[in-house]
Amino acid sequence: MAAPSPQADEDFILHDGFYADKKFAPSTIAPPIQIYHPVFNAFTNKLDDNTFCANDRILDAVSAMMQESAKIKTYEPHANHTFLLPHLRKILDRDVSQIADMQNQSADGSCQVIVMNAPVPLLKAEYKRSLGEGGCDPLTQAEYSVLKHWARKELEPIVERTCCPTFIIAGGGPCLIVMGAVNVDAFIVQRLTDLMWIGEASVYEDKHAYRIGRAFTAVVEGINELETFYKTLDGPEAPPPSEGSFPYPTSYSTPDGATVQFKYITALENEVQSVTFLAETCEDPPSKVVVKFVDRYGAAAHRLLADEGLAPKLRYFGTLDGTTAADDRSYLKGGFHDGPLRMVVMDYVEGSTAWDVAPAEWVMRGACR
Repeated sequence: MAAPSPQADEDFILHDGFYADKKFAPSTIAPPIQIYHPVFNAFTNKLDDNTFCANDRILDAVSAMMQESAKIKTYEPHANHTFLLPHLRKILDRDVSQIADMQNQSADGSCQVIVMNAPVPLLKAEYKRSLGEGGCDPLTQAEYSVLKHWARKELEPIVERTCCPTFIIAGGGPCLIVMGAVNVDAFIVQRLTDLMWIGEASVYEDKHAYRIGRAFTAVVEGINELETFYKTLDGPEAPPPSEGSFPYPTSYSTPDGATVQFKYITALENEVQSVTFLAETCEDPPSKVVVKFVDRYGAAAHRLLADEGLAPKLRYFGTLDGTTAADDRSYLKGGFHDGPLRMVVMDYVEGSTAWDVAPAEWVMRGACR
């Protein structure tokens, strides 16, 4: 019997962008993982910030790795133990080891912390002598390593309270990529960097080395932040079960400087891709609002329409932490938005969304045109 097509089973797919080669293949696109945990939003914002600097210690360790990365390796286990693991340990300043599971399988590298007597993965790494070696994709292998680790029974109390944020480093030969994974209503993995050439091919590599050093500095800071986050689960500030399924922003600031807290109720689309949520403010009396996450938005046009009663009141448009209102015109380049993710909060209008109405009724209800 033929093996099932990868990503063809709608009951279980990795939402990583790769989709099955079949008609009506299930979508594997998902919301940006930056909305589910601040560590990923901080990571990408650091790399976009020209003032973010590489740590000197990390830069030295990265330079040493670059000098060896393009060496042609003849034996994969040897390559892992003599190249990837030693250099990752020096860069991260942490223990990175191969840790076998109950089936005696392991990722090429794992960095974890013990929380509630369970091994919580902060980082998983997979490495090949060259990309495509053995017909295996190290990126996909790393994704499944993370998924399998989080499926352990002893991790259930943490899975119930978090989105299981985990960093991934994967690649082959002189190429590495940094990815992030979360487990919400679906298992989502996204690329946080391009596939980075970490070798040396020019007599002048300072600028290149510094760019790689910045990326690994952001990784180290992100792993430190994840460790702090997971360790809070042992304390009184641990989130209640199920909150990890929703985005992490839960407040926004008003024009007069007040802070309004809110709680999510449900996604407004019955799809993994939904970036629009129904929420309720923690005021007295509470009110329903729509919270949406965007990479571009016409806030001025929204306010103009709202003033004429043609759109819901816009309560907030700004950074994901809800503290800073934004004007994104400076990020528009050639018609594309080149800035950070934003959060939009507006009044909720009772009624049916286009998602709830059959397409044949859209014209009748005036939802089209």
